[in-house]
Amino acid sequence: MPVDKLRFGTAGIPLSTKPYNTLNGIARVKELGLDSMELEFVRSINVGKKRSKQEAHNRCC
Repeated sequence: MPVDKLRFGTAGIPLSTKPYNTLNGIARVKELGLDSMELEFVRSINVGKKRSKQEAHNRCC
């Protein structure tokens, strides 16, 4: 993918996210006008594929 611009985001879920979880964090990043959010799943992934696609779409788009 060509780099056409700098993208700015948070290192993890924004602290202003309520309730504080990954899916709400994705929506909060968009509300803040940012381009990305670093996701770090060190020990486990707590969001299944089906739910992640549905929830991310519902909250972000």
